[in-house]
Amino acid sequence: MRAGINKSPPDLKVMKSNKKDILEPLRTDLVNLFHIKEVRGVLDTLKAKDSENGKVIEDNLLPIIDSCSKKASGFLAVTKLNSGVKKEERLLHEVLVAQELRDDLEQAAQIIRSRMTPYLSYSETMARRKADLQGFAHEAEQKFIDDLMDEIGNYIDNKRKILSDRIENETTTAEDLQIHL
Repeated sequence: MRAGINKSPPDLKVMKSNKKDILEPLRTDLVNLFHIKEVRGVLDTLKAKDSENGKVIEDNLLPIIDSCSKKASGFLAVTKLNSGVKKEERLLHEVLVAQELRDDLEQAAQIIRSRMTPYLSYSETMARRKADLQGFAHEAEQKFIDDLMDEIGNYIDNKRKILSDRIENETTTAEDLQIHL
């Protein structure tokens, strides 16, 4: 037997006293999960960025979210603690209903994932294009600066050569004049 593992049966008195609390966190999460205001807020933000695709996404998601909300509400109604059924039977029923709800929510998540795939692909494509465009802009800017610096260098070299040639001509002319004088 490994250290730290106790194979003795659990204390049934402790289990019975905790039965009413087992699904309470799930109930609390379900109450908070499907706030339509929060969902609407996300969808409104999406539609503000891309009205056409945002509307399509909203039309695809709202029926699924509404269905999940109804199923969660049904679970909450079925699992109220005021039931007249024995606690053990009620707990078993609540666990079965919770499993059905989990399966329904997983199925809804799969539907959402399948419907969102084109938009995720679109989003990834846009992110890739944005990165490519930023890379192109940086390269174009660098090439422009390099070309500008080369042209400025050529301009200065030409002006220096013209000035040198003029100085040389003036010097040669002055020397010729001195020789003739």
